[in-house]
Amino acid sequence: MIDYLEIGPVPADEDCQQCGTPGYCTIAARAECVRFMAAIRLTCGIEPQGAWLSIKRNEHDFGTYYEVIVKYDDNYPEAIDYAYKVESESPTTWPEGI
Repeated sequence: MIDYLEIGPVPADEDCQQCGTPGYCTIAARAECVRFMAAIRLTCGIEPQGAWLSIKRNEHDFGTYYEVIVKYDDNYPEAIDYAYKVESESPTTWPEGI
């Protein structure tokens, strides 16, 4: 079965685009997620077979927001391990060069 874990739009200790605020830009919000996926791959490694990072679109009363998720196929133990590694070891600040 395919499942996923929500990781967030950016590293936990960083500011991000705030849905519903003046100046919120969905293009910039998606770009933050792309950058965060690169930071996750730098920190946690490339996804093994059965796991992949993705951007999930969410609707809210204040508009659309985006966040990084890690999907995994529970038929692949290494995919499950990777998903939980990403959840617990994703960078909390932007790594240098990202």
